[in-house]
Amino acid sequence: MYRKLFLLAALMLMAGALFSQDTIYRIDRSYERCKVTEVSREEIRYKKTSHLDGPVYVISTKEVWKIVYADGDTDIFNTPGFMANAIPLRPWAVGLNGFDLMFGVITVVPEHRFRSGNVSLRFPFSVGIRTLKGDNVSSYVELYYYSSSKLYSAAIELLAFPAGRMKKWNFFMGARLEYGQVQTMRNVLNPFPPPNYTYQLYKEPFYGLGILNGFQYRPSDRVELALDAALGMLMNEENNYEMPMFRFGITMSYCIGPLPPVKQN
Repeated sequence: MYRKLFLLAALMLMAGALFSQDTIYRIDRSYERCKVTEVSREEIRYKKTSHLDGPVYVISTKEVWKIVYADGDTDIFNTPGFMANAIPLRPWAVGLNGFDLMFGVITVVPEHRFRSGNVSLRFPFSVGIRTLKGDNVSSYVELYYYSSSKLYSAAIELLAFPAGRMKKWNFFMGARLEYGQVQTMRNVLNPFPPPNYTYQLYKEPFYGLGILNGFQYRPSDRVELALDAALGMLMNEENNYEMPMFRFGITMSYCIGPLPPVKQN
């Protein structure tokens, strides 16, 4: 009889402890159940409910949206992340490079962001408008990024954000690997009489490798604007061409996919 009463009292105490826990909500959309021990203008001290006899943890009030206490009272320190400094990151984005359009190149830029948000992959694909129309086909290889004889190019870019990318302004760096083709016109000897020369169109492949740096502006979780520059080399193995590559990008992107769920630490 006494053992049952003891167990019942212990269960009631445990339920009371769980019910009386406080909750700290961060501006990055995460939250933590805890027991707040002290609140000041600069920091908040708390203990984990799973180990109330353990160490005291400290968090800056700049990282906290609000505290909801066990009795229902609330202290608000900042607006939530999706409205203030921290902007949640969607997993995919599709962009268009406006700078390339000025040189007759349409460049679509899909991007996939890894869960951490600090690393992403871009897959720019470019098509030369002038070459598709049959204009500006030269008799020599114009081997540079904004070549007027460019057919297409496909690249993969690995981007890293050293300071993260949850704010409105973010810095990134990365590497770029590219493959493409340019179109040239060659004189070909016709062996049948009478001997003469004819022009034929050829596709010249090229490879590119470079590094890039840039800045990103994120006014919301849907819209992004990136300004970046890539510097490297373009190579053509068949004709042993090597030329420096300089590419400048102004990419407007629209972000798609679900927002990351609110997570508990």
